[in-house]
Amino acid sequence: MSCNQIALSVGGTFGHLRPALEAANSAKGRSFLIGIGLKDSPFLKGINCEVVSLEGARVFHHLLKSCWQAFIAFQKKNPQIVISFGSFHSFPATCIALFLGKPIWVFEPNATMGKANRFFSFFAHKVLCYDENLVLEFPNRGVLIAPEMEQKEKKAIYTSFGLSENRPVLLIIGGSSGSKFINEWVEKNCHKLKEFQLIHLVGPKNDPDRWRKVYSSLEITAYVEPFISNVKEAMQIADIALTRAGASTLFELYHYAVPSLIIPFEGAYEHQKQNGLSFLEKGGQGVLVSENEEEKILSSLLGLMGLKKDQIFDVKGKKWSDIISLA
Repeated sequence: MSCNQIALSVGGTFGHLRPALEAANSAKGRSFLIGIGLKDSPFLKGINCEVVSLEGARVFHHLLKSCWQAFIAFQKKNPQIVISFGSFHSFPATCIALFLGKPIWVFEPNATMGKANRFFSFFAHKVLCYDENLVLEFPNRGVLIAPEMEQKEKKAIYTSFGLSENRPVLLIIGGSSGSKFINEWVEKNCHKLKEFQLIHLVGPKNDPDRWRKVYSSLEITAYVEPFISNVKEAMQIADIALTRAGASTLFELYHYAVPSLIIPFEGAYEHQKQNGLSFLEKGGQGVLVSENEEEKILSSLLGLMGLKKDQIFDVKGKKWSDIISLA
């Protein structure tokens, strides 16, 4: 039997890839990533895991080619379990797994299930969820899972970001692809944010040097990068966050008790809006604002100051190491 016993069907944003990489780390060489466009992903540079990149799916002949590539990969590697992490990037490999009769597990981080995962959930042996209410929709198959969390010494974190412990930190995170709306709002209003130090993740398609020059001209201390893999460290020192509503991001902001101004991406089938509502229902401190309520952003953001709690919230659920041990 091949040592690659678990296929992690994934792709797209870091929100999809991050839990897959946590699963791969727990699998300790027993897994491989397979999905659309992985060879070009900036989030997979230097990872210690085999990657099978598929052609595409938005054009029909690309979808057929991706399915054929997945079929060949599964014939060579013979995975015993295929875990789907959602989005169309995962569709061809998971579809071929279903065709080959391989056990499918579905991982859904959002409060409402995406289209691809909803389809595969009808056939899934296990449905892994961050959201407790979503788990209840799958009796006998639903498994509550929690992302890996960490707690580091804060002084060292401030130093690593080049920030001071004596001024509040605003974390701006528009998802791993960046947020055009949030970036444009910050550009128009950054002169009103001088009381903060900033950690601004601008997205891989944006030039961080442009933003560094803007902040330098305003004498704002800022750490600017396209994205960072150690975002959990940034959350540990953040006093408030301006954020999209990706499931993993909100789960972690909740855990680290960061008051958050949440602006859901409106092109995500309302998944992000539901994620934001779930964050607030669980007791997370924050405000949910839509893109057409731009005039509320600054006042809502400033209103969150001073709300951060010293403790962190426990997160319920099995760890990836527990889940992988069942495979």
